[in-house]
Amino acid sequence: MNRLRKIFKNMKYRHKLTIFLVVTSLVPMTVLAWYSHSRLSTMVRSSELEDMQSIMEQTRESIDSQTAVYASLLNYLTYSPDIEEIIKEKNIDNYTAYEKYTEIADPLLSVPKSYHDAINRIQLFADSIQVEHEYTLVPLDKMKEEWWSEGLKDDVRIQWKVDQDRKEVAAVRMIYSDQKLDAVLCISLDYNKIFQPLTNILTQENGGIVADKNGTVLYNKTGLTNLEFDKSEKMDSMIQTISQSCAYTKTKSEENDWVFYLYKSQDAISGSVRRLLLEEIPLIAACGLIILFLAMAFSRIFTRKIEELTKNMDRVNHGSREVTVNSDSGDEVGILVNSFRNMMDEINRLIDEVYVNKIALKEYELKALQAQINPHFLYNTLSMMNWMAIRSNQMEISKVTLALSTFYRTALSKGEDVVTVENCIQNMEAYLEIQLTMHDHNFSVDWDIDPTIKNEKMPKLLLQPVVENAIEHGLDEKEDGDKKIFLSFKGKGDDVEITVRDNGLGMEQEKAETLVTYQAKGYGLKNVNDRIRLLYGENYGIHIFSSPDEGTTVIMKFPSKWKKLPVVLIGIIAIAVCGCSNDLQELNQKRSSAAKENTESTETVRTGTWETAAQTPYGAYPELVTYTLGQMSGANNSNLPDGNTYDDNAYTRYLRKMLNIQNKSVYMEREDRYDEFVNILVKDQTLPDVLVVSDRETLKELVDNDLVEDLSEVYENCTSERIKEMFESYGSGLLDSVRFNGKLMAIPETVTDHGPRLMWLRKDWMDKLGLEDPKTLEDAFDIVEKFVQNKMGTEDGEDPIGLACDTDLVGTTSSNYSVDSVFDKFGASPQRWVNQNGKIVYGSVTEETKNALSYLHELYERGVLDKNFALRAQNNLRDLVINGKCGAFFGLWWTPNNPLMDVYETDKEANWQPFYLQSTDWQNVYDTFQDNKYVVVRKGYEHPEIVMKIISVLFDYSRYEAKDADEVNDYFALNVEPTARPLVINVDYNEATFQITKDIQSVMSGMRKEKSLSAIEKSYYDAAEKFIQGKSETAEDWAAYESRLAAVGRLIEGNYRSTAKRYLDDADGEIPKSLQQLEKDTFIQIIMGVKPITYFDTFVQEWYEQGGEELTEQIRRSNPGE
Repeated sequence: MNRLRKIFKNMKYRHKLTIFLVVTSLVPMTVLAWYSHSRLSTMVRSSELEDMQSIMEQTRESIDSQTAVYASLLNYLTYSPDIEEIIKEKNIDNYTAYEKYTEIADPLLSVPKSYHDAINRIQLFADSIQVEHEYTLVPLDKMKEEWWSEGLKDDVRIQWKVDQDRKEVAAVRMIYSDQKLDAVLCISLDYNKIFQPLTNILTQENGGIVADKNGTVLYNKTGLTNLEFDKSEKMDSMIQTISQSCAYTKTKSEENDWVFYLYKSQDAISGSVRRLLLEEIPLIAACGLIILFLAMAFSRIFTRKIEELTKNMDRVNHGSREVTVNSDSGDEVGILVNSFRNMMDEINRLIDEVYVNKIALKEYELKALQAQINPHFLYNTLSMMNWMAIRSNQMEISKVTLALSTFYRTALSKGEDVVTVENCIQNMEAYLEIQLTMHDHNFSVDWDIDPTIKNEKMPKLLLQPVVENAIEHGLDEKEDGDKKIFLSFKGKGDDVEITVRDNGLGMEQEKAETLVTYQAKGYGLKNVNDRIRLLYGENYGIHIFSSPDEGTTVIMKFPSKWKKLPVVLIGIIAIAVCGCSNDLQELNQKRSSAAKENTESTETVRTGTWETAAQTPYGAYPELVTYTLGQMSGANNSNLPDGNTYDDNAYTRYLRKMLNIQNKSVYMEREDRYDEFVNILVKDQTLPDVLVVSDRETLKELVDNDLVEDLSEVYENCTSERIKEMFESYGSGLLDSVRFNGKLMAIPETVTDHGPRLMWLRKDWMDKLGLEDPKTLEDAFDIVEKFVQNKMGTEDGEDPIGLACDTDLVGTTSSNYSVDSVFDKFGASPQRWVNQNGKIVYGSVTEETKNALSYLHELYERGVLDKNFALRAQNNLRDLVINGKCGAFFGLWWTPNNPLMDVYETDKEANWQPFYLQSTDWQNVYDTFQDNKYVVVRKGYEHPEIVMKIISVLFDYSRYEAKDADEVNDYFALNVEPTARPLVINVDYNEATFQITKDIQSVMSGMRKEKSLSAIEKSYYDAAEKFIQGKSETAEDWAAYESRLAAVGRLIEGNYRSTAKRYLDDADGEIPKSLQQLEKDTFIQIIMGVKPITYFDTFVQEWYEQGGEELTEQIRRSNPGE
């Protein structure tokens, strides 16, 4: 307290006055601010709770509106006559069931998914359904396998079930007939999307809970780390815990029995109050600053004259006699100022009379003394003393006298401030000669002089203080041992370096470093260092190194005369040198040009780089280029590794590394909805920068409406030579299919030859039944018949499956379960155009197809073909294989990747083996581009070349040349789907599938070196080799071996050869939906025996009459040479 009183007492009067004014103003303002803040805080807390309640009500209404829609949909389906018909009609034949399922149930239960993203599936469980169809129609007895079946009440009202672990919400409605449960309708909904409105309002400061009327928690999410609850905890206990640290509000759903809670931590609410205070602080601070400013201004006005008087008196106290302060006021301060002025005027008068006269006298005396001092007089005197010493034979005196004369002569240097190094050396020799005499020669001097620097210039008297310090503080204080001093004069590049080293007592390095700083006790070394730095800059000066008992070294550095030459002189020398050499002149010109480019704007530099990137396949852009992308998404995130997305995976990372590009997949849609999605984009003309188109009709519409870029020039400039070879391997027809009026308007997918379908059989079942490997298709069907007869894969009460078969009968390159091989056996090519007797005909209406259908009917009657095949969809067939219910189906070589990889993970005893049993003859079969995938670029996009650069990097460079693309190529062995790639499409040689296997086989047999494999081949080779050697049992490595080596190997062993493809111009030649359905229904009826084989002729006639004849003629006219 006394200290504060003392500080206040010694404070300036102006500061005291400022403090007084500030305090008297702040006290009432603080009281007012505190009162206002208290009132506002109460209002803010109340407003926070009201806002929470309002937000919760809006969120509840949003969720209620969703559930109301799905409840209405469930009620509509419940009372739908079509659904009632399916429920009531029992024991109907399979074909009638097929018709009802495909024509009635599928649209009713599948279409709503297209309009409601939250719907996962709609299922009807009915006693009348015997075979599961898709995931929509399921036998009633399988309802108990569903998670939501537990706890269902016998109630016709909608029951809502929620599973937090499965992230699924189910709306269930039970349908009764005569007090007996006849069917159950269930809409399974995406948990996250249903509760998305609640999730959207949650932050790190609050949390939300949804519970049913029994207190079971259905949804719980919080950002508060101190409020994490167990999933089994009841609502009452949770609320009790929450209320201890949070404020909460609740509301009840009007659609079901759900109760919604929203809570927010008291700290967060207090944070709102604190934020209010923070908002007030600037105002309070502003008021405080205003008060401080006014206080300082007033105090300054009141005390200005006093401070001026105080400063003037202080200057007088330090010797000044000038009075600068004045005042014309009549107050106390004015009187004080004027009195001081009068007093100083009197003092000045007295000083002028006495003191100034004495000082002038002294100055005259000093000038007279200086005038008497003459260097010549000093030199003459020393010379006379030297001769007197010689005459008296006092040679030591003579020697010292000469040394002193030399010292002064070199030190004074005729008044020059700059001397040569040689002059400095002579000065030091004379000085040291005197010092040696004074010290009775008790130390020695060593010299090391570089003669090339003797003429270099340096300031005079730089070295003497350094040498004097070395003798006085180094050698003189050393009592024992030899005493030495060493002087070195050297040239170091463009600098001169003088070293003075003694072996005296030395000192600590820390102390040595202070000798040239303000901390130094003496001024000698500091003065030398400061002079050098002032003359030459901070890079020069003296550096001192020392250690106790070892001595001290002082290094002095200053620039040579060459470094100090004027810039103009350097330019003259450079020009002279350049004139002597043409090579140097050319080099200087290049450097000048580079310097000029560096001084130009960055945009100029980029222009050249942009042009290079736009003209080459692998040139990277100077800045990140982003492009919006529209393409189909795959199931299960396209099997990407955890943490990878469509925008961030091995492909996109490698493209960013190679090309500096990044996709933004703003238009993603699953494959079954993609065409509809693209149609909307085309109609709205809201295309992304790059778009994948899945049919030729859409491509034609895009071209006709001038919505896409011409890629002709892009293809020529930015496509690698190997990619061009790949397209050429399909003949000219592939690229011609995307040329419109001679312009390349899209990049087509290359549909690699996958070969014919193989018969996949359960070898472990064959071994169990003692069956030999089949040699023909008939042998294979006999094996399947044995499977059926022995009820392989069935449980009690189940019927055996037989050969799994898709209702499409004819497959694509991306599907299994078709019976193409049966059609191949009879030379039939349904659903494709063929050349028959020199004419183009539709393969589905030929006699060969009729014979194949007759054979399929025989297989159906024998039980070889699945009796319920018409009722099953692709996903049902896949489930049959994975669940071990089926032992035979036709599939392509990649079948181990899908679905057999899932079988391997769940049942390693299931030994599926491929058999190539039916050769093919497709020479007279035409390929079309109707269902190809195409990549187009939006009209006006700045970088249309980007598509060919992506294709060149992913399908050429990364596979054949890159050494840093392991992550990309590992995706093949990991079975990552093509949908993970930007652009989705595949580009490869026509025979790539078989060539890859042949190359791997050559390495395994020792005919080729492993390093000769391409990156994609190496990826498959490594995986297969690990599996063969037993080093890996992963499903991915198993699938790589079974597909690439076992399955493709069977085709190679069977001498399968790719047939040169023949292409048709199929513009406007798509088979109408009505004819497609007529064909499908007829084929299924014939196979199932609903219609006799003779009905095929009726079908052919109807097909032609309903538009087939006109279509055929159109195709023939479009292809006159065929």
